[in-house]
Amino acid sequence: MPLRQRDPATAVAQRTIKIAFDELEKAISPTASTGFENITLDAVRKSALGIEDYLAERQLLRNMRRLEPLFSGLQYYSKAIETLCNGTPYLPWLWAPISIILKISSDYVEAFEQIIKAYSRIGGYLTRFEVLQESFHQNSAFQQTLAIFYADILEFHKEAYKYISRSSWKLFFLTSWGRFEGRFDNILEDLKRHGDQLDREANAYNIAEAKNMRDNLQQWRQESLVKAKQYEEEQNTHQLQAVYSWLRFNDNDQHLIFHHTLSEESRHPGTCAWILTQPTIECWLGNQSDNPFIWLKGNPGCGKSVIASKIVSSLSEQGLIVIQYFCTSSYASSTQYDEVLKSLLYQIIRNSSHTAAYVYGKYVGKKTASIPVLEQLLQIAATALSDDLGHSGTIYVVIDGLDDLDVEKQKRFLKLMNRVSQDNLNHPTRAPCKILVASRTTQLIKAYLCKKTVVALSDEKDKLTEAIARYAEQRLKTNRHRFSELHLQDLDLLEIARQIACKADGMFLWARLVLDYLTNNMFYNSQEIREAVDTLPRKLAEFYERVLTQMIAGFDARSVDRLRTIFGWIAFGQRPLRRAEFRSALSYCAGIAPVQTLAPSYIFDMCAPLVEEHSDSRLCFTHISVKEYLETAESVVRINRDRAYLEHAIATTTCLLSGLDVFNPGYSSHDRSMRVLRGLHGFHVFTYEHWIDCVLRALSQKEPGEHMLHLRSNLSEVSQRVAALRGSVLPKDESINPTLEPRLELLRPFLPLYEIAKEALLARNQKKLYYVVSTNNEVREITELPDVLQNYQTVLQKCLSVREFPGISTEELAQFQRDYSREAFTCRFPSCPRATEGFETDELRVDHEISHASPLKCPIASCQYPAFPTEQALRKHKQNCHDFVTNSSRMKSIRKVSPFVRVRLETGTRGESVFQGDKIQHEQDQEKVIRSPPSGSHNKGLREYTVERLKAVPPETPYSWSVS
Repeated sequence: MPLRQRDPATAVAQRTIKIAFDELEKAISPTASTGFENITLDAVRKSALGIEDYLAERQLLRNMRRLEPLFSGLQYYSKAIETLCNGTPYLPWLWAPISIILKISSDYVEAFEQIIKAYSRIGGYLTRFEVLQESFHQNSAFQQTLAIFYADILEFHKEAYKYISRSSWKLFFLTSWGRFEGRFDNILEDLKRHGDQLDREANAYNIAEAKNMRDNLQQWRQESLVKAKQYEEEQNTHQLQAVYSWLRFNDNDQHLIFHHTLSEESRHPGTCAWILTQPTIECWLGNQSDNPFIWLKGNPGCGKSVIASKIVSSLSEQGLIVIQYFCTSSYASSTQYDEVLKSLLYQIIRNSSHTAAYVYGKYVGKKTASIPVLEQLLQIAATALSDDLGHSGTIYVVIDGLDDLDVEKQKRFLKLMNRVSQDNLNHPTRAPCKILVASRTTQLIKAYLCKKTVVALSDEKDKLTEAIARYAEQRLKTNRHRFSELHLQDLDLLEIARQIACKADGMFLWARLVLDYLTNNMFYNSQEIREAVDTLPRKLAEFYERVLTQMIAGFDARSVDRLRTIFGWIAFGQRPLRRAEFRSALSYCAGIAPVQTLAPSYIFDMCAPLVEEHSDSRLCFTHISVKEYLETAESVVRINRDRAYLEHAIATTTCLLSGLDVFNPGYSSHDRSMRVLRGLHGFHVFTYEHWIDCVLRALSQKEPGEHMLHLRSNLSEVSQRVAALRGSVLPKDESINPTLEPRLELLRPFLPLYEIAKEALLARNQKKLYYVVSTNNEVREITELPDVLQNYQTVLQKCLSVREFPGISTEELAQFQRDYSREAFTCRFPSCPRATEGFETDELRVDHEISHASPLKCPIASCQYPAFPTEQALRKHKQNCHDFVTNSSRMKSIRKVSPFVRVRLETGTRGESVFQGDKIQHEQDQEKVIRSPPSGSHNKGLREYTVERLKAVPPETPYSWSVS
């Protein structure tokens, strides 16, 4: 006799139940779920009463009667679904997790209250099973709908347990629960719709009609899950944007540094692959947690940064979480301690939505991103991410160039990283946080890291020599056509590459400089090339001396001075300059306005091999050791920090004077456009971003001299011009927070400039717009310094759109458009990285500036309210519309339950007098739906609303700001 075939509907329902069970079993730790299969519903009831007594002893009694609809509903629902669960441990998991969830959450009343309310609302949808259980008991047509109830209830168990089982869960609960509200509403809606479906199916006689309703409901369920996920992603994106704006850090420089460093390995494949198989590094990259903290040490120029970028790239390609930071003195922002913390923190937050919600709810708009706050948050965020990943994941942190930080900050950072590493190491249920620090050997770093696992590149000479030989061979072969004229074949080039590698002694930088030397010099035969490799100095300082001596051999004193000026801008500038703006900057260094000619582009080529041009046309030293050598007394072209500061201040103030002349409406429109097209004003964006910093650094010097007199003359002239434009210098409140910028007093003799600088620093400090662009796209009358920048960008926009211009060739016009395409629409918020690297259109700029305004939106993903103007308005909305519990002291106390009621609870019997409160409570809960957004002027789109706020963003709490 053939076996009876299983009903397809039953198979689908059982599969739904199994998936829900497996997910919940995986989420709850084995220790916590021990004995779940033997727990009865009555045992859970008694556990709830025990928790009630515990809370009563703490004077925190909660109304546990609200759970009775849940317990009763589960009792009847379990009878309807027991056929589907026969022979499995699935059924007790409907109620068993409730005990542990209530027990853990009872230590934090706000969380306990939210969970009780949620379970009460779920119970409201189970009451129908008291009547309909017999109808469903053996009817396979209803079983898939019944299975959905099981899946939804276990989904809530899983989420609730996840929120209360994490470390520091009390810290994150309310903000994380606020984000979960959207998904919880979706679960409730799913229960409601499937409950209605059961009611309809119980009364339906048309089988086809019932099947059609089930199909439609299944389609709705899938769409609602997608929509809920989309809401959550949008909310996370909004919160991340707000956190990014609150942090106000420069991530553009990090992208440039990393991609430039990685490109060295990408252009010469195979030169760093050996590090991935180095035993200690290979163990660190694997699942073992024996050596969570590694110090990769090496001498300057041995390739630490490129090796670190290769490690980061390898981890990223595997889809692993890697947090990275690269310090280099070529980018001043990368060596600021607060920038390091901000970047690391944001990268962690980007991988942890719970932390993003927490920082958004507790810090954004409420606290300042000070160093102590950032250090505290970094520890919290790392712990939260480790909890999210669990023991099966790993967090990798790679820090390069730590020795470029200030010495005191190095000590502070290493202590912080050690705490982060140890915190996660002591909890086996968390993902380990593995840290790799690459740096030179300094006394301080050695003292702190000598007991950690050390990988010394000096011990890897064989691997480095092999890698350098491969690198040299690839470089030589790129010029194969030139060397072939000297009768050098591939085997000869390989021999020369090995010769270079052996002499380099593990120093990639030396090999690179030698190869640049071979490329840039004239050789008549192959023997001269081999002799050059043999005779070039092995020490970097001697090599730099030889290169510089050859470079300036034919220079006169003026050319040497100009070379020193170029080196000074690269070494001590506020940021690396692009080639086009560098040419303009050098033209203004003479201190004569207006500039009539632009410094030629070829002068930068004459600085090779000590200076290199990055892919974005920024000019930097080949290596940090170049700057260090140029500052020494042995340098044949010695650079001086104080002199460089004065030159930069003179250049920026001269640029201000030039702008006041050229971008005045009275200046010839044709001549103005011609000057812009020739690049004479390419220094303007840098000037208006950094003139205060440059001037204050220069004025801080005590040594008077010709350059200082020139600077003061420029400042006096600019001050007089500004005063004339304003009409008169009105007396203003001279009280200023001394922590804003103590050196600002140095500008007080130039009162109009002092007032402008104070306004600019306050705008930067309070995250307000420094200026607002006119909408008529015409050169406007100048009344303030920012008007000059606006007029420059107005002219620049017009010049970028022209196809031809008298006196400008087609090639020059194309080069101009390449150089200045992103300078016309820069961010108007001071200190924003995009104030330098702008946008191609004004619409893109405004979309970016919206993130600075940090519009306050409701954390409930599905809430359609527009942004709120104040925190108070947002709090009131959450209390009124979503019933958020914000303060335990506001909760009403619940009188102690009488013995009569306790008996009723224990036996599960019902009585109208006892449960009338439950009915009212349930009805109130059902009415707590998201209300429609208010009508009128407040009901605007986020973009329109935010653009209106851009002109007056509410200031944050003032904090200490110092010009570097």
